[in-house]
Amino acid sequence: MENIKPSGNDSIINSKSGDTTSLDKAGSIKIPVFAESVIIEKKVVESGKVLVHKIVEERNEVITADLRRDEVVMNRVARNELVNGPIPQTRYEGDVMVIPILREEYVLVKQVTLVEEIHIEKRSSTEQVSQSVSLREEKVTIERKEIV
Repeated sequence: MENIKPSGNDSIINSKSGDTTSLDKAGSIKIPVFAESVIIEKKVVESGKVLVHKIVEERNEVITADLRRDEVVMNRVARNELVNGPIPQTRYEGDVMVIPILREEYVLVKQVTLVEEIHIEKRSSTEQVSQSVSLREEKVTIERKEIV
């Protein structure tokens, strides 16, 4: 660097870097201060691959379940009774549904005769059954392959 005595509003130029330093009226040197900043940019780079293998395995398994079965039993009960009061209606006697069967007969006087009743009873039973069923299950393996 050269030795030059500044005078007035002269500027000093560093011959190596090209920086300019200026003097004010009082003879003070003003040196510009710079700061650098960084801009970060990202990009996606493939670094490897992943392979997924899926296998479906099948196995037989015995399952057990309770199955309910309803059964209806019908019995005809002969009655052959004359109906003098109100006409009998369907009714329940416990778990048994009783359905009256009527017919009109001519006599000197018309009368209603209860010929028979149908008694319907519902019976439920439960049985345990076992059955072999086929169940499928998927298994997955993952394999990573690095890219060099």
